[in-house]
Amino acid sequence: MAVIVRLLGFPVWAGIVPGLIVFFGTYIVLARRIATRIQALSQTAQRELSAPSANVREQKVKIDK
Repeated sequence: MAVIVRLLGFPVWAGIVPGLIVFFGTYIVLARRIATRIQALSQTAQRELSAPSANVREQKVKIDK
C-alpha cells in the first residue's frame, strides 16, 4: 500500500498511517477471536475437572489430559 501511495506522489506517511490503522484493527479483531476460543476451552476443562470421578484412576487420566 505504501508503494502505491508513493507512486501517486504522496509522502510516505500517507501510506504508513492507514497501514498502521488497518494493522491494529486486524490485531484487535484476531485477539478477541482467539480470546473467546481460549475462554471456551478453559470453561470446558474446568467443567470436566470439576465433575466428580468414579475412582482415583479416572481422576489421574483427566488431569493428564
